[in-house]
Amino acid sequence: MSITELTKSAAWVTLGHLVATLGSFASLMVLARILSPHDFGLYGLALLILMVPESLIGGQLQEVLVQFKDIRRKHISSMLFISTALSIIFCVFFVLTAPIIAHYSGEPQIALILPIMSAMLIMHSLGSTAASILIRNMDFARITLVDIVGTLVAAAVGITWVLIYGDVWALVWMELSRRAVRLVMFLWFSRLPMDFRFFKTDAMELYDYTRKAVSAGVVTSIQRVLPGMLIGFGLGTVALGYYNIVMRLLEQAISVLVDPLSNVSFPVFAKAQADMAAVRAQLKNAVYLAALIACPAFAGGIVAAPTLVPILYGDQWLPVIPLAQIAFLTGITLTISGINIALLNGIGYPGRVLRIIIITTLLTLIGVLAVMHISIEAVMLVILAKTLVAWALSARDVKRFTQYNYTEQIRPMLVPLAASLVMLVLTQIFYTTIGASLQPIVRLLATVGFGIVIYAGTLLIIKPSLLRMAMDQVSKRLS
Repeated sequence: MSITELTKSAAWVTLGHLVATLGSFASLMVLARILSPHDFGLYGLALLILMVPESLIGGQLQEVLVQFKDIRRKHISSMLFISTALSIIFCVFFVLTAPIIAHYSGEPQIALILPIMSAMLIMHSLGSTAASILIRNMDFARITLVDIVGTLVAAAVGITWVLIYGDVWALVWMELSRRAVRLVMFLWFSRLPMDFRFFKTDAMELYDYTRKAVSAGVVTSIQRVLPGMLIGFGLGTVALGYYNIVMRLLEQAISVLVDPLSNVSFPVFAKAQADMAAVRAQLKNAVYLAALIACPAFAGGIVAAPTLVPILYGDQWLPVIPLAQIAFLTGITLTISGINIALLNGIGYPGRVLRIIIITTLLTLIGVLAVMHISIEAVMLVILAKTLVAWALSARDVKRFTQYNYTEQIRPMLVPLAASLVMLVLTQIFYTTIGASLQPIVRLLATVGFGIVIYAGTLLIIKPSLLRMAMDQVSKRLS
């Protein structure tokens, strides 16, 4: 796939994620001004509890339906049986144990919230299987439509509920409505046959890749859950609310800037896995595009965070400003490591991904336990360090399996990183001098505009061809 074709596929995913992010921002702006950090912490606690079983049920379990070369209907049927059975088992488990979890967490509302939210596990098991068929067929236009409709419906539900009732259930119903819409639309577009029979022979053909991918997904979820769970049970739900809101901000930024290329890259790498020269070419294209777009965006977020956070969420969320700045710095590293992980999965090495995740999970556990008594900022720095280790380990495996050495891996990032650094320094000076006298929204818009001019000008000076490439890709995404 050429860089133009890669960009076109990524453009559809970007459009869906962009609209989804704007919808999420709009709803979150309303909800964050009405609900308290405790409400977000309570909702976040339920999500954290469900995250590990969700990773076991969907996503990585169905990833093999994209990666495996020859998929038959019996393979799909077996995946449906396994994921649906697991989702029902976990739903029953959380219904029975919710009062116990509520007791030990010190949050009585969890006893009701958790069983209701566990219904999303069944939705996820069916929706992920249907989505994998669309991804395998590179049908990103329909995936984009699902993202847009799901987000808009969820935003309408959440905003309506919070305006009428003003409680944490706005977050719960918003998430469940989004999952329900996605499920219905994915089933409709994929024409997924509702065949829940289990075929042992066909399932075993997928077993080796699936067990490694699922294990990697589960350990990844544990890694994501650890800081939040430790914060929630150690520092309380208000601290967890701050952590939850900043991680949502990071995830929304990643969904627009990083996920489109990572999502497209996985099936692209899978299709090219027999030709390492083609894989290396795709990796170079993906890193170029990711660095060109994500690096300046996250760098700009670091500068803009002091103005952006109160505009989006209100003054009650001012304590998350330094957390957001560290999170945006983390996003730069996640941009590149995410593409490396997609490559390793795509060419059939989920075991190496699992190894990376296990190592970084252990480091996260040790680091968070060591610093959580200091501050949440210290926890965010541990997460940043973890992403750097993940990038280093994934880069080593990319070199091993594709013969793409470290210099070649780093080279596509150098100019965008240098231009982003120049932009970061000059924009910060602008922000603290001229921008200080402006109204918040005007300051934010002026800072963004100034940053774009500086970034483009720096690219023009250092490497004009890269600026033309960036403008071409932006133009193609908008056309």
